[in-house]
Amino acid sequence: MIGANAERELLKLFWKNDIACVRIAGSGVSKFPCPDLLAGNKIKILAIEVKYTKKSRKYIRKEQMNELISFSNIFGAFPIIAIKFDIKKSREKWFFFEPDDMIKTKQKNFMIDVVKAQIIGTKFEELFN
Repeated sequence: MIGANAERELLKLFWKNDIACVRIAGSGVSKFPCPDLLAGNKIKILAIEVKYTKKSRKYIRKEQMNELISFSNIFGAFPIIAIKFDIKKSREKWFFFEPDDMIKTKQKNFMIDVVKAQIIGTKFEELFN
């Protein structure tokens, strides 16, 4: 699975659960900060950076995180990182995090591993509670 397919899978999951969602095409190449998905209802709007990995940890560049936060602040959305760990150790398919949940690396990027994801990650059904 590539990132675009993961985005589409998550988009369908939101709509299946009566949450409006749009995919922002070209979000990774735009000169303006923008997330991969916008999802929301009357109560909450999420700006979502979608990640997919077959490894036990996922890194996010500092610039990507800063752009997600910047967009969210301007738009009035909650910044969320959605990660799908496609490995046997992961009981859940998707985990959701706020930027502060991520571990800052020595290079000032961000990282989360599947073990921590299972402990602190928000599950899909908890996103709008």
